[in-house]
Amino acid sequence: MGCDKPHLTLSQQVENLASRGLEISDPDRAARFLETVGYYRTSAYAYSFREILGAGRCAW
Repeated sequence: MGCDKPHLTLSQQVENLASRGLEISDPDRAARFLETVGYYRTSAYAYSFREILGAGRCAW
């Protein structure tokens, strides 16, 4: 069984986080952070800041 999701570049990961509502003032610094820490570990930290929309939906 393979993975259907394509790998994202660091820039694309930064854009993805920004599109989900994370305010990013320095995209280059954010990309360096993601390179060190990782996207999924970072998104786990943001989990507690999500906004519950109802019906099982969340907004970051």
